[in-house]
Parts: sequence; structure tokens; C-alpha cells
Amino acid sequence: MEKLIRYQMQCMEQKNHRMIEQARAYIEDHYARDLSLEDIAASAAVSKYYLSRMFKLVTGENLKDYLLSVRIREAKKLLLSGSTVTEAAYSCGFHDPAYFSKCFKKLENCSPGSFRG
Repeated sequence: MEKLIRYQMQCMEQKNHRMIEQARAYIEDHYARDLSLEDIAASAAVSKYYLSRMFKLVTGENLKDYLLSVRIREAKKLLLSGSTVTEAAYSCGFHDPAYFSKCFKKLENCSPGSFRG
């Protein structure tokens, strides 16, 4: 009986890891769009509540923060390649360059303009 329970737990962990990887892949592919938790959960074929809870449990990070970090990572690439702050903001899914700058500064401890150089 103990082996069966252990096997079921392993299967559940594998299922959760696959779900998290599907969600991450969806975010990586669609970060520039206006993404909602519902969109991401649908891509992993689970409820938004379950995905949110499991993503936090498995990764230690909530989905909103993960999406923000992906967007900022991609914006940094654009800024280094010569894009303006506004271009980088809009290209990475931000609707407001001021909000982009606020988020960028919070994560990177510098403004996007000074990062760009």
C-alpha cells in the first residue's frame, strides 16, 4: 500500500511539473500579449486557481512575478540592442511606459534609460 501511495505522489509531482513547464513555455511565447491568468491556465488545461497555487508551491514565485521577470528580461535585450525605452515597453507587453519604468527599476535597481546607457 505504501508503494502505491508513493507511486501516486510521484505521478502527481510529475504532472504538476509538466503543467508548470507548459505555463512557463506559454508565457515565454506570448509575453508581449496582454496575458491573463485565465489564458495561461487554459494553455496548461487546468483551472486558474490550481495553476496559481501549484506554480507558487513548485517555483516559489507567483505567476504575475514570473511574467514580469520575463518581460523585463526581454526588454533588457531590446534596450541593449538600441531600442528606446518606449519601444521596449510596448514590445514587451506593457501598456504604459511609466509603469514599465517603475517595474524595471524595482527589479533592476536602475531606470531603463540608465540601463540602456
